[in-house]
Amino acid sequence: MHPSPLTAGISIANDLFTIPGANGSGPKIVSISTENEEWRNICETFLRYKRIVITSLLAASLIAGTMVTPTSGAIKVELRQTPLGYQLIRGGEPFFIRGVGGLNEPAAAAKIGVNAARTWGIENLEKDLDLAHRNGMTLMLGIWLAHGHYEGVDYNDPKFQAAQMKEIEDMVRRAKDHPALLCYALGNEMEIFTPIEKQAPIYRQVERLAKRIKELDPHHPVTTVTAGISPEKAKLIHDLCPSLDFLSVNAYEGMGKVGAILREGGWNRAFSITEFGAEGQWESEMTTWGSPREQSSTAKGLLAAKNYMQGVLDENKQCLGSYTFLWWQRETTVTSWFGMQLQTGEKLEQTDQMQKFWTGKYPENRCPQFLSLESLADGKEIAPGSVVEVSAYAIDPELDPLDYRWELRLENEGLKEEDKAMNEVRKVEDALLDRRGHQVRFVAPKTPGAYKLFSYVRDGRGSAAFGSMPFFVKK
Repeated sequence: MHPSPLTAGISIANDLFTIPGANGSGPKIVSISTENEEWRNICETFLRYKRIVITSLLAASLIAGTMVTPTSGAIKVELRQTPLGYQLIRGGEPFFIRGVGGLNEPAAAAKIGVNAARTWGIENLEKDLDLAHRNGMTLMLGIWLAHGHYEGVDYNDPKFQAAQMKEIEDMVRRAKDHPALLCYALGNEMEIFTPIEKQAPIYRQVERLAKRIKELDPHHPVTTVTAGISPEKAKLIHDLCPSLDFLSVNAYEGMGKVGAILREGGWNRAFSITEFGAEGQWESEMTTWGSPREQSSTAKGLLAAKNYMQGVLDENKQCLGSYTFLWWQRETTVTSWFGMQLQTGEKLEQTDQMQKFWTGKYPENRCPQFLSLESLADGKEIAPGSVVEVSAYAIDPELDPLDYRWELRLENEGLKEEDKAMNEVRKVEDALLDRRGHQVRFVAPKTPGAYKLFSYVRDGRGSAAFGSMPFFVKK
């Protein structure tokens, strides 16, 4: 990373900045609190740049295998408010979260600049901590708290509160001295589907748990993770949870607005983004039969990049960093909605975009760019046995030859397991009439229902892209 012309030659000691003089004049020493707006802007620019340089150098040393951390014993993590905003300090050094959701293939994540992972439960507590540590990564230790709305628990029940407290206490004693531990995350979206006016008991319990964790382990921050954010929710947590060090938010299409919404609700403290990436199914355009339209992998990557700039980098006074969702492929209502790689291991555009932010440069081999999937059947209701023609369009940044593969799936929403495994709808090759590179013709299934055709494009060098097309087979 090359020095910024504005900050070249500046040094700092004890919050005083030494700025080289112009035309051979002596250096000027100023404080970050100077009333001179021009000098203050120079100081602030230097600090921002210094913070970016520090995190980039840490990433580089991690990738080169030169980062040294203790093999045992806790590393103290604290939250500090600096003249430019909030920062995590780990082992005495600034720590900006460059994280992923999940611990699958952690070595591959570390190679592209990842320094943190998050989990959602403590079932594999020691294993997860050890795995993160072996790969030079920290862990946001996720502690699953019951979702009252559909897990049938009452957060006002003293017996439930006591049992939950006992579980948390045991967990803290097991985790607190591990060097990979970054922070504790109480719950994940446990307020989801509970009306805001009924969420207070949940956050009163979060406060009790957070306070107790800090008594048992004063050396690691505590947060809680919400499903999106609203001014009302931000105010509720602000009022009921003073023991939280920072707030964490899962946000997708609207990630860039999280900081502003928090401030509107009175939360002016630190926050992190704990899930982001593609727009959620609940945010997507719907077909006439109610199925969400999925973005191409290229569009997902570009959206993640835009949201990262707006929701993380532009919010650097409050935002401590983020965790992308998801470091592996997760089958949800459709096959490939969330994930930074294909199930066969090839990386997708979101991986390339995040590597650019985390290391300062794109990989040498970029992912193919998926442009469009075109067919008269796209988004339409068609008759069983219809012949469908489809064309996929993609380009490769290095002009590598592209291999196109096709797969047809019955959408998973509301299906029984035996229906999901229907041979007829698993792979379109069984119904192919003609395949010519990026074009295909196939026969629509006989079974009525909502389908999605996928086009997977691979460059043969570990990079891929995909797009999809929904259609509905009528009775």
